[in-house]
Amino acid sequence: MISRLTALVCAIALTACGSAEGSSAPLVKNTMLEVWCGEHPCQWTTRGATKKVGTWHPDDYAIELSGADSAVTQVNPDVNEQKSRCLSFSLTADIGDDARVFLELDFLDDGAIEFTEELPKLHWGRKTFDITPPTWYQGVRFIIRNAGPGRAVVAQLEVINNRSYCTAPPI
Repeated sequence: MISRLTALVCAIALTACGSAEGSSAPLVKNTMLEVWCGEHPCQWTTRGATKKVGTWHPDDYAIELSGADSAVTQVNPDVNEQKSRCLSFSLTADIGDDARVFLELDFLDDGAIEFTEELPKLHWGRKTFDITPPTWYQGVRFIIRNAGPGRAVVAQLEVINNRSYCTAPPI
């Protein structure tokens, strides 16, 4: 009995250590975009023509960025240069040939985009990459934006604090 209790206490302690600052807890909420609050994924803000669509599985949902300048965004006001020195991204999407989809980052959430990268054409594929944030920031808005007329469906965007340091220089 005591050994089971000791094992349980150790497991709880290890779980608590894993959720401490610097862990790989997601920096965005509702990473799979599967929980919806009315016309948009919960925890996310939308702009332009967007809609809830199915994915490769009938019980999975995603967001379609249907028109030019449509976007889905989320801000994390708590992340900063001391907590996150390397951001690891994982994106699952269906991006058509005539779509132009960008990942944009607005550090400080002040309306100035400090980072933009066009995402590759994917057919329910996954793109992973690291970004070295600036040495000065408090909060960041994560933006996925379609600038073209084509199909752009985002099923997942996960951002975690990479415990190691990025190799690229800071933005």
